[in-house]
Amino acid sequence: MAYSARATLLNLRSTYTGDFQSFVNSSVSIVLGVGFFIVMTRLFRSVGAELSARRLVRRAWTVIAEAAAGHGVLDRDVFTARMIDLLGQLAPRMAAVSSDSHLATVDLLDEIRAGLNVIELRRARRVLPETNAAALDRLLDAVCRHYREQAAHGRKLAAPAALREAIDASLARVRTLPPGTGRDEGLLGLIGLRHFFAAGEAEAAEIAVPA
Repeated sequence: MAYSARATLLNLRSTYTGDFQSFVNSSVSIVLGVGFFIVMTRLFRSVGAELSARRLVRRAWTVIAEAAAGHGVLDRDVFTARMIDLLGQLAPRMAAVSSDSHLATVDLLDEIRAGLNVIELRRARRVLPETNAAALDRLLDAVCRHYREQAAHGRKLAAPAALREAIDASLARVRTLPPGTGRDEGLLGLIGLRHFFAAGEAEAAEIAVPA
C-alpha cells in the first residue's frame, strides 16, 4: 500500500512508454534555453561594460576640459595620477566592449598626452608676453569647449577647424620668441596638440569613407 502511494506521487509506472516527440521537444527546449541564457548573459555583460566605459571616458574628457579652463590641477603628477586611475578602471571594461562601438576609437593614453600638453600651455602662458598669452587663452578656451562637447555627447568628435587654426596661429607666434622656458614649453604643448588633433582628424576621415 505504501509502495503504491509512493509510486503514484512520483508518477512511476510499471511499464515503459516511449514518446519520441516529447523527448525531442524537451531536448530542443533545453538546448534553446541554455543558448538563450548564454546569449543574454553576454549581451547584458557587454551593455553594462559599455555604459561603465562611456561614463569613465566622459569623466576623463571632463578632467581635460577643467585643465584647459584653468579650473583643474596644473600639476603634471596629480593630473597623470587621476588619468591613470581612470585608465586602470577603463581597460577591463573596454575588453568587453564591441569592436564596432564608437568607444573603440578612444585611446585614453593619447588623451592623457593631450591633457599633459594642455598643462604645458597653462604653465607657459604665465611667462609669455601678453599677446602670446592672450592667443593661448583663446586656444585653451577652444580646447575646453571641444572636450566639454565630447563629454556632453558621450562620444569622440572631430576637432573643429577653428581649433586647429588657433593652434597653428599660436605656433606661428611662439616660434618667433627668443629661446627660453616659456617658449620651449609652449612649443612642446602646441606641437603635441597639433599632432593629436591631426591624428584624430585622419581617423574621423577614415571612418567617414564608405567601404
